Amino acid sequence: MAPKTVEKITGFEFESKGALLTRAISENATGFCHERSVIYRKSWHTHDRLNLAFPRGASIVRYKTKANLEVKVDPTQFMVLSANIDHMHWAESTVWDNFALFPSGALVEESGGTQLLSSLPDLTVYDRSQLLNDALGRLFHDAIFRKLTEEELKPTYVFVLHLIFEEIRALASLPEKQEVAGESRDANQVLIYLENRLFEDLDPNEVASKMGVSRASLYRNFKSLTGKSIMTYVRHRRMEEARQLMKAGNLSLSDIAQLVGYEDLYTFSTAYKNIFGTAPSKDPAIQRVKKAP
Repeated sequence: MAPKTVEKITGFEFESKGALLTRAISENATGFCHERSVIYRKSWHTHDRLNLAFPRGASIVRYKTKANLEVKVDPTQFMVLSANIDHMHWAESTVWDNFALFPSGALVEESGGTQLLSSLPDLTVYDRSQLLNDALGRLFHDAIFRKLTEEELKPTYVFVLHLIFEEIRALASLPEKQEVAGESRDANQVLIYLENRLFEDLDPNEVASKMGVSRASLYRNFKSLTGKSIMTYVRHRRMEEARQLMKAGNLSLSDIAQLVGYEDLYTFSTAYKNIFGTAPSKDPAIQRVKKAP
């Protein structure tokens, strides 16, 4: 059998397999890539830079190296992949929504990460703090929506890198996390289960059975964690994802309705109005929506 080929990337991105919805790439010193796709997979390749990945929304992504290191990264975490490591990655969730940073070596050194990275495995995953999430949100907005120049973007970009490296140092020095209380652990497992199947037909009884708990216990623990029942949480998350797809402006409302789990536009529009108080076609938060054919 012929060996698998590895794509050597001069910059750091190439086309994925799947229905790519939106894509934004910058290959300068403050390198970044944001992609949203329904189904997603990239075959073996390698980057000439450090790769930092931050799943967004309900996206759950997997990375695997040829050395058989494999990780799953959810939106509460970030992934660190060393430069020049053969790897592949794919979406475990229906929608891939990933914001990745590809900083130049000079920026890594400026941010104090060079020596730290040399002591890490080729592929690692860390939890995100709220501070890092907030800083990432600012960077994402400035890079993707405001489209700031590299010079304008650099202060926020470097600040984010500083946070990442400081958090890695702190987390690397901590002892293993203590097991969380049973009820909190169960509720978190349900949350991950739901996020991974957000656009599928879901039934609370079936979810409870899968988790090995009673429906009453599931309802109590999940509501304590999120403030919502399971189906209320699912409806809100589907509409949040729909709103993001609408903002992209390259899909019809009918297509978006089907992507987030609704068979017809009427049911989707009713659910959207119940959550946001306005029909999707009249939502002031959406600047442009492609009309259904």
